[in-house]
Amino acid sequence: MTGGSSTGANDTYLSGLDNEVEILFFPAGSVLAKAGERNTGLFYVIEGFLDILLPEPDHTPAFEKHAAPKDRKDRSPKPLFTVKPGGIAGYLSSLCNTASYVDIKAKTDTYVGFLPSHALDRLLEKRPIVLLTLAKRLISLLSPLDTL
Repeated sequence: MTGGSSTGANDTYLSGLDNEVEILFFPAGSVLAKAGERNTGLFYVIEGFLDILLPEPDHTPAFEKHAAPKDRKDRSPKPLFTVKPGGIAGYLSSLCNTASYVDIKAKTDTYVGFLPSHALDRLLEKRPIVLLTLAKRLISLLSPLDTL
């Protein structure tokens, strides 16, 4: 077996993805995905930082709807965490095939590798082990239950 023949297995493993991953630039303050959007995809941070924000629910009490704008509480999104270079954003909506629960916003000028959800779906059909790998990585990022 030569070195070239051993990499052939990897080529077929990821075949079709070579034209799917896009390298994108987002200036600071850009919104990559909004809560409620479906089928966004995975964002791999190459350089820069992404903020993951939980938008405030729009449950405005009736008495506040009639108040002057200056009297209303500031309804800015709640920061959850920051994705650093080497990290991935968009896990949950991509793995569960649901609408995003969070906003993804560029904290700084950011370069990302973007894998659209339709390409991820095709990869998961061919190689279900990828789903397990992504799920394990997501679980490793979550806080242990004993610290809640």
